[in-house]
This record gives sequence, structure tokens and C-alpha cells, in this order.
Amino acid sequence: MNRFALAPDEREFLDEAADLADREEHGRRAAVRRLHRLVAGLVVLLLTSATLAGYAFHLRGTTERERDLALSRQLAVESTRVRPTDPALAAQLAVAAYRIAPTPQARSGLLDAAAAPVPTRLLGPPGVLQAVAVADVAAGTGGDRLVAGAGEQGTVRLWAVPAATMTGAAGAAGTAGSANAADSANAADSAGSADSAGVPRVLADLLVGDGSTVFAVALSPDGRTLAAAGGDRTVHLWNIVDPAHPVAVTPLTGPENTVYALSFTPDGRALAAGSADGTVRLWTLSGPAAAVPAGGPLRGPSG
Repeated sequence: MNRFALAPDEREFLDEAADLADREEHGRRAAVRRLHRLVAGLVVLLLTSATLAGYAFHLRGTTERERDLALSRQLAVESTRVRPTDPALAAQLAVAAYRIAPTPQARSGLLDAAAAPVPTRLLGPPGVLQAVAVADVAAGTGGDRLVAGAGEQGTVRLWAVPAATMTGAAGAAGTAGSANAADSANAADSAGSADSAGVPRVLADLLVGDGSTVFAVALSPDGRTLAAAGGDRTVHLWNIVDPAHPVAVTPLTGPENTVYALSFTPDGRALAAGSADGTVRLWTLSGPAAAVPAGGPLRGPSG
């Protein structure tokens, strides 16, 4: 278009329109540049945040790992410290230490704990426990050992104790001297299940006579007869061929004072009772329900 062919006001109008278009284009480009800078800033911020988050996560993981290692070592040291006085607590601490972090200290403590016998507490009948007896042979199909305990209020409690509990935990962890991961895992499983597997169970609570204190209990070597005696001056017998269902048999009389001691002979064919009357009385046994006096009382003790 020939600008000189236009009137002055037309040229002025066109110039203003061109200036307006230039300003709009400049503004649009400025807006695009600002948007680009904003996007770039956001990308940088996002990358920075992701980097910081990753570092924080790594730092947190490292911190937690160091914490677990320190706690595991601390528990392993505590397990070693209390083992001479409280083996059960020592075993629990050793398991906890290994499960938190399998440090060399935790592994060593766990194997040491698994190789040591751990006492098992039996809750007896009410009152002071005065006497305990352990059967020489396993009873029942499960191979459990029988334990009898008695005391005040004339109650005798009969327990079935798993053979593993009676022999300790030394065999549960494999070879204690080889501190590899498999042995440690087995030891952890064995020690960790000590509270749920091999737990002694109560078979029966038996009442003795008039409820007088029981001072003596005995189990025959074959595990078929239970005897108990005390303040009522009578020796009570039970047939425990089925330990979960003891059957009372005819009690033995004769002592003139409290009976403080009972003992079967190694062959189980005789039972002796020591009394505060200064005598020892003997009975011959041909079975849980068959006992006859073996002569008169044996005298000699002065008390």
C-alpha cells in the first residue's frame, strides 16, 4: 500500500494500529517468557524438593539403621549381664536383640542363650509349697514327665512337663559353636517360642484328707503311683496310670504324728514314710492299689 496516497489521518490511524499490534505482540512474548521462567523455576524447585526428600529418606533410613544396631547391641549386652541370675529374661533379650538387628553381638548372645537351660516356673496350689517330686520316667503318649507339688490347704497339684523343658534348651539351637545365620534363626525360633511350645500343663488338683498341710510327696519310679502325706498322719495314694484322671486308692495309716518324708525304693516295690513320732514305716507294694505293712515301725531317730 502506498502510504503517500493516503490522507494524513489515515496514515496516523495505520501507524497507531501498527504500534498497538507491536505492543500486543511484545506483551504476548513477555508473558510467554514469564511462563517459561515460571515453569523452569517450578521444575528446578521440584527437582530440588525430590533431591532433598530422597536425601532425607536416606538419612532417615541410615539413622534408623544405626538406632537398630545400637539397640541390638545394648540388648545383647544386657542379655549377657542378666544370664547368670535370670536365664529366661536373658533368652528373651537375646531374641529381641537378634530380631531388631542380627549383629555379631546379638547372634553370639542368642546362641549362648539357646545353649543354656532356661527355668520354667510352675504355679503351685494355694499357699506355701512344701514338697515337690519328679517322676523318673516319661508318662503318657506325649513323653511328658510328671511333677507333683503340694503344701498348705491339703492340695496336691500334678503337672505334665514336656521332656524338652526338663532337659533344657541346649538341643534346640543346633550346634551352639557355629554362629551362622541358619543356626541363629533356629535359635531365635526356638527361644522365641519358649513361652508357647513345651509349656507345662496342670493335669489335676487332688485334695488330701481334711485339708491339712502336705509336707511330703513322692512318685513311684514307674510313674504309676502318687503318694502324699502330712498333717493328717495318713499316707494318701493315687493310681496315676492315666495321669489326667488320678484314682484315689486306700490310704495307709499307722503314723502317730505328722508325716514329713516319703520315698519309694528304686524298684518301686516298697514305700517308706518318716513321721514326727520318731518312726519310719514301710509298706510293700504290688501295684498302685495294693499295699501292706512290711513289719512294724522302724525306730531309732530321736526327733
